[in-house]
Amino acid sequence: MGVELFPILCAPKWKGRKACVSRPLLEDDEYGSIPWLTFATAIKKGEIDYLLKKVAEKQGWSDSKVERAALKTLVKRERAAGWKPRKVDWGKAGSKILVRQGDELTASDILRAKVIKKAKDYLKAGDLVVAIPIRTMLIACDAKLVHGLRKFVDERIEGADRPITPAVFTTDDEGNITGIFSGDGEASDDSDVEFVNRIRKEHVAEEPKEPTGSWNTVRPKIMKMGGRGTLVMDIQCKGIETAEEAVTTEFVNIGPKLAGFDGFDGHVLFRFLPTAVKPTMINRRRLTELARELTGKAKEKDLGAGMRIRVTCRIDEGSDAGD
Repeated sequence: MGVELFPILCAPKWKGRKACVSRPLLEDDEYGSIPWLTFATAIKKGEIDYLLKKVAEKQGWSDSKVERAALKTLVKRERAAGWKPRKVDWGKAGSKILVRQGDELTASDILRAKVIKKAKDYLKAGDLVVAIPIRTMLIACDAKLVHGLRKFVDERIEGADRPITPAVFTTDDEGNITGIFSGDGEASDDSDVEFVNRIRKEHVAEEPKEPTGSWNTVRPKIMKMGGRGTLVMDIQCKGIETAEEAVTTEFVNIGPKLAGFDGFDGHVLFRFLPTAVKPTMINRRRLTELARELTGKAKEKDLGAGMRIRVTCRIDEGSDAGD
């Protein structure tokens, strides 16, 4: 895929679910307490760039392909938090729970069956339950301690910037999430519903940033670069999504005319100011993938009339994407 994607968990009824690639963590959501699994292209200092459906469709990424790529990132990321035992004052003397506390992807580790099974084996729990009150925390304990766990979870949610859900989830012997726990085996208690209703009102307004969908271009010109006649197009826009849309659209428009430019030797360069598109590694990778895709299409359609066409994108001085 060439772009690093991250799995992110959001509160029930998160508004961004309509615009972004996303799905409920579990299908059965009778009480409205199931969080949404969505995906990000970048996470930096609490700011998240969500993957919009229109962007994924333009790139030809299916939902399953996106999720597989994101889970791969989740598993291979460095400095992931580990399980740490914590003594609790509820249940029998010496009772413990396990807590993972770390980055914005910590709660997303609920998707990793091996992680959950490791907790089950450590606690020697007959029935293991887990909770994800906030993005930076994942909790596991024996189902016998669930009443104390609920209070512990509620305390984590109170005052949190981005709570996920107060729900407590059941697991199977292999570490897979199977449903929402209830003491009577039917439904979560009223406290879950009360907290979810509050979360809906206070925290579902977090919307993904839409691309502006507009850009300005400077008339393309032929410039000598590395001894070659390069067709250069400067693009003014805002954000990586708009940059991708601009490059794709402008290349479609200019592609059939390439062979007619005097002095053109096959290299097409799209340039962006760093104030328009942040020169991050992820953004460069995205433009690199797009440039390679357009290079392949140019060859397929023989846009150079026998001449090899190579497309690159530059975000800041001296850094080409797509070489």
